[in-house]
Amino acid sequence: MKISKRIISTALATLMVGSTLAVGAISASAASVKKPTKVTAKNSQKTIAVSWKKVAGATKYKVYVGKKAVKTTKKTSFKYHGVYAGKKYTFTVKAYKGKKASKASTAVKVMRMNAPTIRTVVNQKNSVKITWTKKKGATSYQIYKKSGSGSYKKIATTAKTSYIDKDVTSATKYSYKLVSYNKATKAVSVKSGKRSTIFLQRPKNLVALESEAKDAINLTWNASESATAYNVYRLSADNEKWVKIASNVAATEYTDAMTSKNPRAFIYKVTAVKDSWKSADSDERGTAFVPKRVDGVNRYYFDKNNDPHVTVYLSAGEKYAEGKFVADFFNAQGLFKAEVAEGADVATVSADGVITAVKSGKAVIKVTADDIITKYAADHNRAMDFGFQVNDFDPLRLASIVNNTLFVEVEVG
Repeated sequence: MKISKRIISTALATLMVGSTLAVGAISASAASVKKPTKVTAKNSQKTIAVSWKKVAGATKYKVYVGKKAVKTTKKTSFKYHGVYAGKKYTFTVKAYKGKKASKASTAVKVMRMNAPTIRTVVNQKNSVKITWTKKKGATSYQIYKKSGSGSYKKIATTAKTSYIDKDVTSATKYSYKLVSYNKATKAVSVKSGKRSTIFLQRPKNLVALESEAKDAINLTWNASESATAYNVYRLSADNEKWVKIASNVAATEYTDAMTSKNPRAFIYKVTAVKDSWKSADSDERGTAFVPKRVDGVNRYYFDKNNDPHVTVYLSAGEKYAEGKFVADFFNAQGLFKAEVAEGADVATVSADGVITAVKSGKAVIKVTADDIITKYAADHNRAMDFGFQVNDFDPLRLASIVNNTLFVEVEVG
C-alpha cells in the first residue's frame, strides 16, 4: 500500500509542533519556580546562620555548601554546624515545587569567625585594661562598652589582644564585649560574653611608720570612693613576691605586729575592694623595723618626708665607729657629707662617719649623699651596719623610698 508524500509530511509537521509545545510547557513549568533572593550568611555563636526570602509556592529548599547539598528544609533559614575558624564557606539555595527546582541563588561567601574570649578586666591607676584571646582569621577586634545600665557602644578597634580604656570614672560599673573582624572578607563574629568591673580608685597617701610603743609597723591611707574594704600586702623577706597579710580591712589603717627579732625593711601596698572587684595597687611604701634596744640602736623610722631616722645611745666620750656607720649606710666611699644639724656641743661627726659623744644631751647629725641609688646598685650585696649587721635589707628598694638623706639622732647619757 502506498502512502502519499503529502500525508507523511503532514504527520511529521504535526509531530514536530507537538514536541515543541511540550518542551515549551516543560520550560515554562521550570521557570515558574523562582530562585531564592536576599540570601545572607552570618557567623553565629557556634555555627554559620544562612537565611533567605520566602519563594511563593515553594514547598521546600535545598542549601548547598559549594556544590554539596547539606540541608533540605521547609524553613527559610538554616544553621550550618561543623565550621572551622578562618575557613571560607560559599552558600547557595534552591527552591522546589514538588520535584521541580529553581536555579541556584546568588552565591554568598563568608569566613568563619569565632568571638574572642575575654581573659581579664583589671582596674589600673587611672584606667581599665581588657585582655582577650587571639582568634584565627581575625585581623582586628572591636571593643564594645556599657557604662552602668546603659547600652553597649563600640569604643575602639585594635589589632592587638589588649586595650586600655582611659575613659573611666570612680565608682562606676563598666561591662565589655568584643567582636572578631576580618578586613579582607568583612566577616564579623558574634559578640563575646561580657566581663565587668567597678572602677575603684587605688588608695592614696599610704604611710608606713614604725610604732614607738611596741614592735609593730602602723599603716594609714586615704579612703577610696565606693570601696567597702581594703587588702594589705607585704613584700616577702626575699623580695620575690607579695604576701596578703590582711583581707577586708574595713578601716583605713592597719597595724602589722612584728614577730621577727631581726632588723629588716618592710615594704607594703594596699588595694581597695568592693564585692569581687579590686582597685590597682597603691604606691609602695616602706620602713625599717628594728626591735627595741638592739646593740645600741633603739629605733629606725621614716618621718613624714620619707627621710630615715636612726637613734643611737652613747655615753660622754664614747665613739660610735663600728663599721663606720654612716659610710656603710650610704656605701659612700667618701662621697657623702655629714654635719651636725642640732646639738653641736653634744656630739661631733668625722669625715668618715665616726660619731663622738661630747656631753649629755641630744644631737642630730644630717648625712646626705649624691645619687644614692647608683651607689647602692654598685654594691647591691653589701650589708649595712647600724652597729649590727642587717643582711636582709634590699638596698635598691630601700634607696627608692628615701630622699638621699639620713638623720642620726644621738642621745648622750
